[in-house]
Amino acid sequence: MAIITLLTDFGNHDWHIAALRGTIERVMPGTLVVDIAHGLDFGQSQHAALLLRFAWPHFPPNTIHFVSLDASPNSHMPFVAFKYGGQYFLGRDDGLFSMMLNGEQPEIISNISGLLSPNNFPIFAARDLYVKVAALILSGTPLQSIGKPHPGLQPKFIVAPTYTPDQIVGSVIYTDHWGNAITNIHRELYYRIALDRQPEIRLKRPANTIRRISRSYSEVNDGELVALFNSVQHLEIALCRGSARQYCGLEVGDQVRVVFQPK
Repeated sequence: MAIITLLTDFGNHDWHIAALRGTIERVMPGTLVVDIAHGLDFGQSQHAALLLRFAWPHFPPNTIHFVSLDASPNSHMPFVAFKYGGQYFLGRDDGLFSMMLNGEQPEIISNISGLLSPNNFPIFAARDLYVKVAALILSGTPLQSIGKPHPGLQPKFIVAPTYTPDQIVGSVIYTDHWGNAITNIHRELYYRIALDRQPEIRLKRPANTIRRISRSYSEVNDGELVALFNSVQHLEIALCRGSARQYCGLEVGDQVRVVFQPK
C-alpha cells in the first residue's frame, strides 16, 4: 500500500486538508494518508524539521512525505523531491530539509518547480504539484527523470551543543503540547562526557536545577521537575503532571547547562 504523510501549515479549520486528501484519493486510489501536523506556520521551520526527523524513520520504505509550509512560489527556494533512507521527500528547499537531515545530502535531488507551466503557479503546491510528482514516483518513474537536477539542499543547521570535559551547554530546540522542553543534547554525547558522574542540570531559573537523570516521568512526584532521555534519545525537561514550559519559563533557544560534579 502506498503511504503519503502530510506536514503543513494548513490548520484544521479550513478546506485545504480535505481538498488535498480528496485529490490524493482521486489520483492515487487506496493511498494511505497519515497526518504528521497541520498547525505550523512559516516561522516554525526548525519545529517542522524536528517533527519530520523524529517521525520519518518509523515509516516503511517508499513512503512519500509532503512538506508544505509557506509553499508559495519563490525562485530562490525551488520545490524539490529527493530520496533518503529509502523514502521520498517533497517540499520547498528553504533549509528545512537540511535541518531534518542534520546537513547530510541525498544522492539524488530533483528540482520539480518546472513541472507546472509558468501560467500555472503552484499556489496550492501540495495539491497541484506534489500529488503529480507522487503519482510519477508510485508509477515507477525514476526520481532523476522527474524535474531537473538540483545541486544540493540549502544548508541550514539546528544549533549543536558545545562541551568540555566537565560540562555540556545545550539549548531547548522544541517544546511539545504537554509543555515538555526537548534539548539538543543527545544521550550518546551525555554519557560520553558524564563518565558516571552526577549531573547538575541548570535551567534559566536557578531554583529549577535538576540533579539526576530519571528513566521515566513517574520517578518523581506530581509537580516535580524531571530530566530524562525521551524516545528519540534527546534530553528532555518535563514537569510531572504539568508544563515545564510554563513552570520554568522555558522557550526555544533557552540555554540548558549540564555540569558534572567531581567524583
